Amino acid sequence: MAILTPNTSKEQFDTQQLPVIALREGVVFPNTEAVLTFGRKKSITALNEGMQTNKKVIFISQRKSSVTDPKAEDLFTVGTLAVVERTLKTNDEVNALIRGVSRVRIENITLYDSFLQARYTEIPEVIETSPEMQALVKHLTNQFKHAVNIGKSVEFLNFMKLMSGVTPSELADQIASTLEISTKQKQQMLETFNVKERLQKVIDLLAKEIKVLEIERNIATKTQKKFDEHMRETVLRERMRTIQKELGDAQDDDEQEISDLRQAVLKAGMPKNVRDKALKEVKRLEGAMENILNFS
Repeated sequence: MAILTPNTSKEQFDTQQLPVIALREGVVFPNTEAVLTFGRKKSITALNEGMQTNKKVIFISQRKSSVTDPKAEDLFTVGTLAVVERTLKTNDEVNALIRGVSRVRIENITLYDSFLQARYTEIPEVIETSPEMQALVKHLTNQFKHAVNIGKSVEFLNFMKLMSGVTPSELADQIASTLEISTKQKQQMLETFNVKERLQKVIDLLAKEIKVLEIERNIATKTQKKFDEHMRETVLRERMRTIQKELGDAQDDDEQEISDLRQAVLKAGMPKNVRDKALKEVKRLEGAMENILNFS
């Protein structure tokens, strides 16, 4: 793939060429919809060109997100043909609702005026019908449902659509688009043309995400339990202080006796093992008095 000499004649466009929009991060998958924001001049110009013709553009992810003005060598060679449903301009940016259509292989990229255009070939998907394929679809559907149940964030309408039944290709692409993975991993998924292989990769990656979600959920449960126990102790201590005030100075005298006894143990110069046992007995006595107080 190479950048060609800049074209200035619009007549050189043909049906196998479309405007190109480079993505700093992430991947647009076929069978998915997304709202994207564009700020770079080349991206906005390519988007406008696509809207003025057949509303089609090609999205290609950058190899490095740090590149501000990507050339052909900065882009992957497999991208996604997409339809621009509608756009909304805000200040110096443009928001666009786009729908991924199909995977495409980029043959070459040409600089045309102030944007890039690509000559491409659509990539047919390798689909097979087999009991193994049906098992993979069923397993991935159940796995995705479990992930959502334990906290995975997914748009409700997309979730309901997947649960109502879609093609294996749509299932793999739509769930892949929700995974918390790097651009490189998503690009590898985009370049997996065999649907069965793609389903298996999504299953493996989703399983790792589920493991993380389960660990996070377990930590949150333990944290909540500790918080509840702390709150219970705080309430009980406050209740004890209130009862002590109502019962009068007699309970204050008991507290003073316990305090004096503890200080006496600490100042007695006992060996450490004897002192620890004595303090344990003081603590036991204090607990017994609190139980009597609570019973009262």
